[in-house]
Amino acid sequence: MVPELRYGQFMINFNSFVIMYGGMNIENKILNDLWVLDLITMEWLLVDYHGQTNNFPKPKFLASGEILENTGQIIIHGGKSTSEDKSLAFLNLNILLEIIRFKDISNYDDQYFNYVSKINNLWKIVEVESNIYNIIIFI
Repeated sequence: MVPELRYGQFMINFNSFVIMYGGMNIENKILNDLWVLDLITMEWLLVDYHGQTNNFPKPKFLASGEILENTGQIIIHGGKSTSEDKSLAFLNLNILLEIIRFKDISNYDDQYFNYVSKINNLWKIVEVESNIYNIIIFI
């Protein structure tokens, strides 16, 4: 499986992976999917949200971000969305790495791994006041 064609996606290199979030597809639909490319095997992994809708970033394209080394997170901000969005999205890299390691869901005991719990804690969304958001983005 590979990601659909898109533009304006956020991409960043982390260890031996490229992490890709969002973008806009050829039908001009803004996306909020999360893909990981393993640079060793050259295989894509779609992080399956398993129907969970809470605590995920809004669909975005043209977003920016960076790795926050001391926290083990990626911050994603800015960009365009289907509605006004002044939130900051923090992606937990430790949980993402656990999900990548257990990518073949049929081969592990869900009681041990608890995939849905991992998915629910993968993102942290912080809503920010408009004037503070503008300061944060431009620092």
